[in-house]
Amino acid sequence: MTAAVQTETDAPKQEEWTFVKSKSRFRRKHSRVLTPSTTTASKTHEPRTYKSTADITAEYETFKTRWRETPCHAKIRELVRQNAGMHRRVRRAVCLGVGTFDPEDGGWDAKRRSHIQLDGFLTVVEVLSEIYSETIPCWFQEPRFTPNDAEFLTNLGHEVVESPRAFEAVDEDTLVFAIHMYRPIYEAALEKALPAMFVGTGWDVWDG
Repeated sequence: MTAAVQTETDAPKQEEWTFVKSKSRFRRKHSRVLTPSTTTASKTHEPRTYKSTADITAEYETFKTRWRETPCHAKIRELVRQNAGMHRRVRRAVCLGVGTFDPEDGGWDAKRRSHIQLDGFLTVVEVLSEIYSETIPCWFQEPRFTPNDAEFLTNLGHEVVESPRAFEAVDEDTLVFAIHMYRPIYEAALEKALPAMFVGTGWDVWDG
């Protein structure tokens, strides 16, 4: 039988170990490490800084100038003129869900989309006003509007309303402009009456 043999060289040599104790009377405080969750929480509690009304207006004028030079803008004007005699006279225009002009993440694409949709809507109203030789009042309803978004539109001469006022205002003499809305939004807008003119997702998309 083989037995384990412990030689003197295998024995631990405690005299070779030196133990050093800290001479400091105070323990060092560990610095706080910021984790993603703590940094996110701190940002969440920071007050939101809104883009000024003047800045929103300046951005709109820039997008408007560029977009009105495109074939798309010219085509919209042409379509409105060609079809104006095929529907009832528009006496009020309602724009739903155009989006905020000051997205919280500052996304350029989102701002561009909102500004171009706004000017697309105003282009339709502008052409109809030229045909009728009268001003058409415009209502805007968008839950994501910031206070300065609302002030910007008010300064342009339009009215910003809270839901469901815009839905309730739709009648047979209304233009409804609602691009890529969810079906319940369209149902709310069209529940009371079919508008004189509708710009939005086609019925075939929902009926398919």
